[in-house]
Amino acid sequence: MTKVIKLGEEKKDEKKPVMIEFVSFLDSDKQVSSSITRPNDWDFIELVCENYTNDGKDLMFAYDADNRDIGRLFFGYFNDGKV
Repeated sequence: MTKVIKLGEEKKDEKKPVMIEFVSFLDSDKQVSSSITRPNDWDFIELVCENYTNDGKDLMFAYDADNRDIGRLFFGYFNDGKV
């Protein structure tokens, strides 16, 4: 990645992005189960709804490129949207 520098501009503290976190998922029996998968195990993650649950968890849909029909709904924190 190319880093661009503006001469004369003060250096800003670059904060490290907060990564996506999966907490639980909706299984095939429509039960909420603890998540055993990581966001980087999937090709795509879509933020469906922010603050979906009463405790502030987001709703996300994760799937692989070869078959969007075989995806999984996750509850967790989208944060900065980085994996």
